[in-house]
Amino acid sequence: MQETQSEKFPKVFIFRRVQYGTLSINRNYLKLPKISQDQDNQKKSSRSISIIRRKVLDNPRLSRKQLSTYLGEIGTPVCSQTVTNALRKEGFHKCRLRKVPLLTKKHVHARLKYAKKILLKDDDFLNNIIWSDETKIEIFGHNYTSYVWRKSEDEYRPKIPYQQLNMEVAVYAMGVFFFLGVGELHVIDGILNASKYCDILEKNLFSSIEKCGIAGNWTFQKTMIQSTPQKKLKNG
Repeated sequence: MQETQSEKFPKVFIFRRVQYGTLSINRNYLKLPKISQDQDNQKKSSRSISIIRRKVLDNPRLSRKQLSTYLGEIGTPVCSQTVTNALRKEGFHKCRLRKVPLLTKKHVHARLKYAKKILLKDDDFLNNIIWSDETKIEIFGHNYTSYVWRKSEDEYRPKIPYQQLNMEVAVYAMGVFFFLGVGELHVIDGILNASKYCDILEKNLFSSIEKCGIAGNWTFQKTMIQSTPQKKLKNG
């Protein structure tokens, strides 16, 4: 009986002998065909991959959901994970947007020179430094969580860095802080320029010094922004 089955189905049945003590049992195991994978997980054609690559190069801010929806509209339905796998094979990765403007070599040398100069100062000098900083709080959305598809060598392409919009809805705040604590916080109304910057310092700087109890000489250190020229701050 076994020889007949093996001759009739040589590739279907496998005969395995399993011994349990003195007993010998012959069991026939049927080779089941491989289950076909889902259509979304199959290897995409070169045409579909070229469409995804062309769309990402044209607009790197497209999400994988938008890409999968677009492919479904043109007759190639795929899932979001398939789009991610196809882009990774092409060398694209999901990265956060870069801020502009970028630091030049001149800026890097100036910051390094300032850092080396500060290292020579004692702790008393560092404790009497007053720092100022500005921040932007967005009301609708978060730009810093936006992502783009890019390759490692295309980090600073013109389309990829984030460019701030002039009509974005946000609240700007400015404050000063010391080694001993945080000073007054001021919410900026409108556009921050040099004159308004000096007015804010005049109202909040000395009150913050009294609040934190700084005695003796102190040094004011500000962050340089384009809307606040250094000359105006010195003359003010």
